[in-house]
Amino acid sequence: MAITTDAWYQNSIPGVPQVGADVDLREMTAKPKYALGHKIELSDGRVFRYGHFGADVTQGKFVAQDISESGKASGAGVTAPASAKTTTDGTTGSYFVEIASYSTTANQFAGGYLAITDDTGEGYTYRIIGNTVSGNPGTGLARIQLFEPLVKALDATTEYAVMGSKYQNLESATIATDNILAGVTVRSMDVSEAPYGWVQTKGPITVTMSEEAGSTGAIGDAVAVDTALNACKKWGAPGTGLTTSMIAEPRVGTILVLGTGQALIDLEIE
Repeated sequence: MAITTDAWYQNSIPGVPQVGADVDLREMTAKPKYALGHKIELSDGRVFRYGHFGADVTQGKFVAQDISESGKASGAGVTAPASAKTTTDGTTGSYFVEIASYSTTANQFAGGYLAITDDTGEGYTYRIIGNTVSGNPGTGLARIQLFEPLVKALDATTEYAVMGSKYQNLESATIATDNILAGVTVRSMDVSEAPYGWVQTKGPITVTMSEEAGSTGAIGDAVAVDTALNACKKWGAPGTGLTTSMIAEPRVGTILVLGTGQALIDLEIE
């Protein structure tokens, strides 16, 4: 488990900094300097996000959160307000929800999202401040705190899912499991030394290209992530139509300059 206890999150509406002389985008630190997910946009259009790494990753690689450690599968498990330890939990206007949870670490869901997926209260999404450890407020229970109040009350029929912070516990992207991309590393990250640093999400950046035959592409080609190699590969030739593999591996940018083993791409994650 690589969930951090040092990180913090914010729900503010930041402007775009015009001067960032004191921001070192190559810096990695043992303690966080910014809220996870904090965004910086440079005048040339490049965009960066601040993240926490749960595993070592080298430069120019795509990273994603470890979903198994920071999320929870959908299903029932919300405690009806009348049965909750705090009977206002789950009511309209409340910032708290009590859930059934048998393996929840304290603040495992911090900075993530609570999605109400079915039945009472369905269709709403709420940002999470944090959560208690399993057993608090009672055996087999945990309590989630939200940044915003519930729009509609929840009850025992409510089904939900939780996604952790997109920028926490980052590691190399992998096929079908940890493939919700957070960005591309701008330097080599050594988590034993310092797990906090920046990833790039938009604009020109050098990435590793797959060496599979026919996958390297050419200038102007769209590229997708070849997560088996944690690299980029050609997304598909114009006029071929949308294939199954193209759906499974959405485009992430365009080749600007193609080198040997590496390419400068115009990254388009956000």
